[in-house]
Amino acid sequence: MPPLRERKEDLPLLVRAILNQLGATARGEALLAVPEFMVELTKHSWPGNGRELRNYLERCVALLDADPGIVMAHSGTVFI
Repeated sequence: MPPLRERKEDLPLLVRAILNQLGATARGEALLAVPEFMVELTKHSWPGNGRELRNYLERCVALLDADPGIVMAHSGTVFI
């Protein structure tokens, strides 16, 4: 299987699948509602592949639980 950096088109499906596995569908929708979120995910090279993506999404969900407004506060190139 090619590395994630070579499969950027798969990111939306992978992100949704991981968020579903984490049981974070409502919070995941909040993340995906921010257009820049997916854009920034596709800019990253993901050297850790799926494991790195999953860890990143876990952090996003945890931070979103702590402060639901945090996603909206980020509009630059760095999310959480």
